[in-house]
Amino acid sequence: MLNISLEPGIFRTNVNRLQIALLAYSILNLFYRLCLSQKWQFFRAYELRLRLMRIAGRLTKHVGSVSFRLCSTYPY
Repeated sequence: MLNISLEPGIFRTNVNRLQIALLAYSILNLFYRLCLSQKWQFFRAYELRLRLMRIAGRLTKHVGSVSFRLCSTYPY
C-alpha cells in the first residue's frame, strides 16, 4: 500500500492561495459592477487590462500639479 504524507505547511499554503484567488475574483466582480459602464462590463479581465493599462501617454508636472496626458488618437 502506498503511504503518502503531506507536510503540514503545504496544505496551509494551498488554502492561503485559494483565499487570495477568491478575494481577487470578488474585487474584480465588484469593480465590474460599480465602476464600469454596460459596454465595458462584458470584457474579460485580460481584455480589460489591455484597454486600461496599455495606453500611450505622458506624465507632466506643471506649477506643482501632476497630470497624465493621453495621446490625441486615444479612441476611448
